[in-house]
Amino acid sequence: MKQHENLNAPTAHNPIEKEALNLYAHIVNASDDFMNIIDRNYCYVAVSEQLCQAFQQTREHLVGKRVDEVWGHALFEGGIRSRLDKCLAGNQLEHEFEFTFPGKGLRWYSSRFTPYRNKEGEFTYAVVISHDVTERKRLEDQFYQAQKMEAIGTLVGGIAHDFNNMLAGITGDIYLAKKAAKGMPYIEDKLTSVEDQSFRASDMIKQLLTYARKGEVTMKPMLLTPFLKETLKFINTSIPENIEVHQDFVNNPMPINGDITQLHQVLMNLLNNARDALDGVNNPSIHVKLELFHTDENDAFFKHHPYFQPGSYALITVKDNGCGIPESRIGNIFEPFFTTKVKGKGTGLGLAMVFGAIKTHNSYIEVNSQQGKGSTFQIYFPLLNNLEANYEALNNDIIDGHGEVILIVDDNDPARISLKHILESLNYKVLEASDGVEGVNLFVDFKNEIELIIIDVVMPRLGGVEAVSQIRRIQPHAKVIFSTGYDKVEAMKEEHLATDIVLSKPYRIKELSQSVYTQLRKS
Repeated sequence: MKQHENLNAPTAHNPIEKEALNLYAHIVNASDDFMNIIDRNYCYVAVSEQLCQAFQQTREHLVGKRVDEVWGHALFEGGIRSRLDKCLAGNQLEHEFEFTFPGKGLRWYSSRFTPYRNKEGEFTYAVVISHDVTERKRLEDQFYQAQKMEAIGTLVGGIAHDFNNMLAGITGDIYLAKKAAKGMPYIEDKLTSVEDQSFRASDMIKQLLTYARKGEVTMKPMLLTPFLKETLKFINTSIPENIEVHQDFVNNPMPINGDITQLHQVLMNLLNNARDALDGVNNPSIHVKLELFHTDENDAFFKHHPYFQPGSYALITVKDNGCGIPESRIGNIFEPFFTTKVKGKGTGLGLAMVFGAIKTHNSYIEVNSQQGKGSTFQIYFPLLNNLEANYEALNNDIIDGHGEVILIVDDNDPARISLKHILESLNYKVLEASDGVEGVNLFVDFKNEIELIIIDVVMPRLGGVEAVSQIRRIQPHAKVIFSTGYDKVEAMKEEHLATDIVLSKPYRIKELSQSVYTQLRKS
């Protein structure tokens, strides 16, 4: 210990040298970095004030202690010892590590090991300077996450068009097969099952596009109760059988204004989080409840939630009996890239996306959680007014035509042929073209008969937007429905096309028939 004490005390007798030593000590202790000297026995012989503060210890307590006594045996054997050995052999090197300090939480440090050579030429000490790089690591993680999201978006965007084109052909043929199978319940049932799964596959692509920030938000009236029931059937396949899932839904259909893709993603994230929180829990369970909720200026709830608007809400509650969220972290759970899951288990984007989607819906989300006892998420969606009118709008059936002539322009043969047969089954006459050039030529030949054009956006030779521009030079008021397997927003950037309907593939026949009906009757 005598050697250590000497190294921590000024030994110079010259006042100028003494002042210089004091200045050096002041510089060391003023730095935010840890500056330490370690001997060949792995013991501290000098430490800076910052290290003392980080461990809430005095210098006298730390000097003389072995590194593993201070930082822990696992971290010491996991990288520090080998680097000290290399340093004391005369090498300079660096090392990054993470450590949880009392009062400071988890921090990342980058350490530089520099050997000290005495007058005899021997390497007697390792000078170790450790710099806090937590903020840099956080920014790096955000950058890597953004790169991953961009890669997902590029991958999904690349396959979405072709995939949805295939599904358009499949779902169209299923619809026709169901019409032919009327009176054969078993076959109808099986075809309906395949049809539902096909649209779920398409919805998964839309969810991935939205997740990668390449989708668009389409708010429209929808019935929340049947949507929630159907969505849970799909999500339940990803929940282990040992977890009990309880459902409690009100009979009210709950009409709201919503984006189906975003709401799918909200429910998937909440249920997946609940599932992950139940890992290792005895008698794991998830409760999903949908109920009617009303608040006004006179009730206690409104007084404690002044940011709410008075009125009626559809209230979704997702509750689990899992690990819960620490109180110190519950305020951060909606922040981008923040996660309470172990490294590699979460992106930190799920609840941030949930929060963003809820705000998009002019809705509210609340969280209650207790560590070790589970979490409860509650989402309040404003109900639409004039319920009867909304029910009527939402429950329109498939609408047949009256022999109008429709030109289909699509380079995907199965999708085009399937759409042709569907429209013919709805009592329309159909002309078809396999690309934009052929479509323009057909329109020139039959412009007096063609009453509507359904045209794909992305095609070889001439895309849909360019083809329609040429057609409207011939007939400015030509009625058009654009179809796309990918991104409506990108397709419709040109202002003069803003009033046209855009349908996503695969087509839901009800939506297709109503869109055709709407465009044909547009003045």
